[in-house]
Amino acid sequence: MEWVESAQHDSGGWGSIPGCPRPRVYPTAFALRFLSEFFPSSPAVRAGLAWLRSAQNGDGGWGALPGTDPSAGRASTSIHTAHAILALLAGGQSADDEQVEKALNYLDATFHPAEPEPWPSTSEMEVVDTDAAIDFRHSSTPWVLAALLAARRPISSFTCVASMQWLLHQQHTLGYWSSVLTPGHEPIWATHDALYALNAARQTAIENVAELLIADFRKSEIDLAWTRAFSGFDQAKGLAAYGRSRPSKWLYIWNSALTFFVCLLLLMTLGETTKSISVIGQVLGSLGVALVAGFVPFLYQLAAEEFKLRRIRE
Repeated sequence: MEWVESAQHDSGGWGSIPGCPRPRVYPTAFALRFLSEFFPSSPAVRAGLAWLRSAQNGDGGWGALPGTDPSAGRASTSIHTAHAILALLAGGQSADDEQVEKALNYLDATFHPAEPEPWPSTSEMEVVDTDAAIDFRHSSTPWVLAALLAARRPISSFTCVASMQWLLHQQHTLGYWSSVLTPGHEPIWATHDALYALNAARQTAIENVAELLIADFRKSEIDLAWTRAFSGFDQAKGLAAYGRSRPSKWLYIWNSALTFFVCLLLLMTLGETTKSISVIGQVLGSLGVALVAGFVPFLYQLAAEEFKLRRIRE
């Protein structure tokens, strides 16, 4: 710890190696997280937090170096923003802190789930000697996911779920993760970063199991509500269509007339038999024919409509 503190610049930040001429966001964030674990109120931590806060860009993000000149490696990136958020939170800042919220908004704005990586991997070169340089390669998505979860972003949110799914899909069948920055190789840091993020997701899930259960229950309730709504909508459409296609009174009159003539033909066929019936019997028979002609089509129409309604409700 003394060595880490001794490597701190007078400005409050840390460089890539001791004696490095300029402090950078990436090593400063790691130094702050380390020191905050043991001495959260130390002068070194306070100075480091002040330097990190001052290095934030106007868009809410951080770059490798303070400033916004892309040609000088100073434009905001998701990886440096994620490390800055983790450092600020480790140093005691709240997730409701204005600078932290601006940083989270930056990460939301740079989230592209349809791209090969939700947040693109980046690399940066730091010259450490006249004939030597360090190539820092960063897998961004794991660290952004870790930062979002540390800032109490719901694990059931679309951003977190999409990031976790992407990480799981990137795992090789042999268990390791690779990086687009090192084609043909399997750098151990890519596996470390992925496991770090997934372990953070695991811990968050354990701590917020009630939230996950409620979210799952809420989703089931919403799905059920939509199913009932669309079912009722389809039924209403069916009833409306049924109402427009209901048989008219003319069809009922036609069925009645047809039934009457059928009964009349039957009586004419049985004419010889009906001659022996009294006048009262013939009158009652005529009334019976009229009732049959009016009632039978009504029963037929009623049964047909009931059948249609049952089909619509099903």
